Amino acid sequence: MGLSTAAKQPDRGGRGLAIGGIVTGALAILASIAFVLAVFVLADSSGDLSEINSDPSDGFCDQGRYLQDPDCSGSFDPDDLNSDPPDGFCDEDRFLQDPDC
Repeated sequence: MGLSTAAKQPDRGGRGLAIGGIVTGALAILASIAFVLAVFVLADSSGDLSEINSDPSDGFCDQGRYLQDPDCSGSFDPDDLNSDPPDGFCDEDRFLQDPDC
């Protein structure tokens, strides 16, 4: 729009400003696209998901490590709290699950 006005009225000038505005706008659009792409690339590469399933499978769901424990699947089951069979020994690491504690 500014470039066409400058062409129609050459005595007023402004052709250089019109070209500068077009160039600045194009650079702003390119910088915005590069920024959005960089955000997606960095967000994708920083999400290290190796820790989500880091608890070894022992047959019992540790509710304190629900996302890390592969034995926790589905919804919370209150029966999991007493899922350790009585063996006469209190397992301090499984205090809530061990009926011997």
